[in-house]
Amino acid sequence: MQRRAISIALLGAVASLVVGACSPALHAPTHKPAQVAPRTHASRIEGRLSGDVRPLRYHLSLELDPNSPMFSGTVEIEAEWAHASPSVVLNGVGFTITAAQILDKAESLSATVSTRRSHGSDVDDEVVLTSQRPIGAGTHKIVLSYQSNYSKNLSGLYRAHEEGRWYVFSQFESIDARRAFPCFDQPEFKTPFTIDVTAPTGLKAISNAPLKKESSANGKTRFFFEETKPLPTYLVAFTIGDLDIVDSPSRSEGGTPIRFVATKGKGALGARALATTTTLVSAFERYLDVPFPYPKLDVVAVPDFAGGGMENAGLILCRAEAMTLGKDAPRAIERYQSRLLAHEIAHQWFGDLVTAKWWDDIWLNEAFASWAEATILGTVQPRLGNRLDTIVDAKEVIGQDSLPSARPIRSDVRVASKATETFDAFTYDKGAAILEMIERWVGNDAFRKGLSTYFQAHAHGNATSADLFAALEQSSQKPVSKVVQSYIDAPGSPLLRATRSGNEVIVKHWNDGATPVLAGHPSHSIPLCARFAKGTEAQCAVVEPGTPWRIQTGRSWAYPNAGESAYGQVIPDAALARELIENIKYLDGSEQLGLVDSVMTGFELGALPFATVDALLRKIESVHPLEPRVITFEASSLLRWLNAVRASGPAIATEFERWVRARALPHKVALRWVPTGDEEMPVQAARSSILSLLAEVGEESTVQEAQSNVSRWIAGEVVHRDVLPIALIIAARSKDAPLEALWQRAKATQDPQIRTVLLTASTATSDTDALKRALDRSLTDEVKPSELRYTLGGAFDNVRGHATVYEWVKTHWEALNARASWLLTRRLGALFRTTCTQAEVDDARAFFTPRAKPANARRINLGLEGASQCIELGKGAFASAEVLQVLRSSR
Repeated sequence: MQRRAISIALLGAVASLVVGACSPALHAPTHKPAQVAPRTHASRIEGRLSGDVRPLRYHLSLELDPNSPMFSGTVEIEAEWAHASPSVVLNGVGFTITAAQILDKAESLSATVSTRRSHGSDVDDEVVLTSQRPIGAGTHKIVLSYQSNYSKNLSGLYRAHEEGRWYVFSQFESIDARRAFPCFDQPEFKTPFTIDVTAPTGLKAISNAPLKKESSANGKTRFFFEETKPLPTYLVAFTIGDLDIVDSPSRSEGGTPIRFVATKGKGALGARALATTTTLVSAFERYLDVPFPYPKLDVVAVPDFAGGGMENAGLILCRAEAMTLGKDAPRAIERYQSRLLAHEIAHQWFGDLVTAKWWDDIWLNEAFASWAEATILGTVQPRLGNRLDTIVDAKEVIGQDSLPSARPIRSDVRVASKATETFDAFTYDKGAAILEMIERWVGNDAFRKGLSTYFQAHAHGNATSADLFAALEQSSQKPVSKVVQSYIDAPGSPLLRATRSGNEVIVKHWNDGATPVLAGHPSHSIPLCARFAKGTEAQCAVVEPGTPWRIQTGRSWAYPNAGESAYGQVIPDAALARELIENIKYLDGSEQLGLVDSVMTGFELGALPFATVDALLRKIESVHPLEPRVITFEASSLLRWLNAVRASGPAIATEFERWVRARALPHKVALRWVPTGDEEMPVQAARSSILSLLAEVGEESTVQEAQSNVSRWIAGEVVHRDVLPIALIIAARSKDAPLEALWQRAKATQDPQIRTVLLTASTATSDTDALKRALDRSLTDEVKPSELRYTLGGAFDNVRGHATVYEWVKTHWEALNARASWLLTRRLGALFRTTCTQAEVDDARAFFTPRAKPANARRINLGLEGASQCIELGKGAFASAEVLQVLRSSR
């Protein structure tokens, strides 16, 4: 599942944000409700089913009418009893079970039904079936008929409305298949599914497997799908409605047929997505040397969708505004589409073909998809420059990894409802960075050979971290598990210092010797390579705690983390920093980015003076060509620092903002507002970042230029597709912004990308009344539930309107939970991104901690701990007299 929560609008505007026929008995239920027994004994403490009864295959028959608020179904589960038992426990939420039977050989036994809560759950999500007598060990069938309401929270089976028509979609990951049909809802239970769906005649139905046949009678059509490959319940999927279905003109290189599916009238807008999908499937088949695992692939554009995308086997669902693109869509959206498709297509192997046994190893799915997303896109769309994205994401998650609430990549999930908590930056970004580190360390050939072994051994089954490490050790003959296991099982990232000493650079763990241990930075072993001046061979080593690595450099400079491939930070001392700054143009893009990160981190830790930061930023103003992501990273770092500086007091804030304008203006001049020629995507991201930074520190010409572009657009003039998003965001922040005119445009436009930008801009204003009106609209039908990601996204990143946003969220907490609890679970921590006062940290802990769902507790804590870091930065590094002296001397 694609977890990136930043808005599509901000990707373009602010880069820093950024399943055979069956018997009639399995049709819609007509039986009387099954007898409901009293609640049974407590559920298992580990939050998962016992495994004493295991499913072998499912036959699922559903009646799905998008125009009705209810659906019905019958599920037949062939299962194996490990030993005799009178009862069986499976998962189910919100059903009225109208008939329950257990078929024991030739005998049909009726069963009573009771419900209970799994350990730690806040809803009854386990169904207990108790038969008339014990069922013996062996294979038997469970047959349940039921009915339920469609979900209202964009999870399970839910309805979406688009231009006068209703549609049905599914979203089952992590544990919402149990809201669509009674099942054994755990990833370890992979079985084939035979599915049929009955819908009103005239509508179309799609599921994981190809359509086998259909039959119509009495105004209804029944769609019979071929049996699937073995799947866990969370990868089963459905789409029903008046759909546009467009076939790809060509199959993948492996022969997989591919289609694009959209709501009525939107199929033609999927041309780019369809072509990109076909190209990417072929690229994955070549790279992995493993055929596409399923007989077809459909990509569906969903008009109301909680996430970015979902990797259901053979049926990928994605947010419509990212898939249906007109010719004038911002190229940043095209880039986002490519990344989203690459991520979900990668999952067809990483997660679908081979699935984690339990949610504690979900990183095997998501980290691999994030890593492969960048790797494969780098081969088919190199101008997007996606390989460096893994490094940028790693630098961002390292900041969280030092906080007290940081969790291991592999967490102990004992409450099924907390599986959602594992879908975070530690799983995706840290996990991808660890894979990148392993690949660079063992070599690409050995890494690919290890993956091939892994897929062959576990195809259509489950695997664990140990299985992966064993395959990589076999292929590389290197101690992968010994070196990497601690990164998976413990939080924190390595922090090292690099010191220039004569003809050596000495690298050692930060806490070696007399230096106190820094909380949150455990001493992992870390594979490092040092790169020297052009033409010299790299030196590599696994740097162990307590053992310095002495790099023989002679008179050459040495960069101690070549390619920035190791997960961690190497902080240079002042002498080495000066040497690397002077030679920054000889570093590759990843190393340039790493140098900026390490120098800024060194300043925050008190290991480097602010003068070194000043020297670095002045140097990169004149470096050509400079990796554009360096500019993006610099801008996002300065924006983060801005909160801390402002909390330090007006005197230093005034000087700092002037200094930031001086550092950013040369980049603006070089990048310009309007793109020239066919520039690469990272350049656009850098432009948006710099313009946003300049607007935030009050650079008047940037604000005026944004206002001018927006005024011309409102008047009907054409504004460059890559300029308009950032111009709208900046102009909306300014006083006298035409906010009502922009809102009317958002209501009227048929362009989904423009609408998302306008929704984001509506909450970017610092005008208190206008901001409250925009937020209030988020709770009305004028804004779809899934579109709250844009209005709240703009609000949570609104520095000057933060106090208003904070109080509004508290005041409307119940309404927000009722409308978009899924979004609050994922994104509430972002509310504190612009918090930098102890009073608000204390207030937030008191208000949100007892009210938020348990799965969100860690995200809240991380957000508040980040705010505490901001407070400490203002009191610490930026309280230094040296900072003010450097700022004043740079006038």
